[in-house]
Amino acid sequence: MRPRASWAPFPAFTAFGVFWGAWGAALPVLRRTAGVSQGQLGTALLFVGLGALPSMALAGRVVDRFGLRVVAPLLAALAGAGLLISPRPTGWCSW
Repeated sequence: MRPRASWAPFPAFTAFGVFWGAWGAALPVLRRTAGVSQGQLGTALLFVGLGALPSMALAGRVVDRFGLRVVAPLLAALAGAGLLISPRPTGWCSW
């Protein structure tokens, strides 16, 4: 193995660590801002993980079947929709 190739994963792992470190540090402020209890926040975070597991398995199967060129725009659109609705935690009815 080339010496440089062994260092290739470090930037990705560093970015991953910085992201999750910032997310973990921001959780207390996010909880207070949202006005939820620790139990409610914990339940919400549990459902994020429970939704992510089947979604990742399904996305992998869809990419294998249709290819990344077809699926990537759909996944980007879904991510954009998630970003649009995430500032409104009370749902569509409050608009």
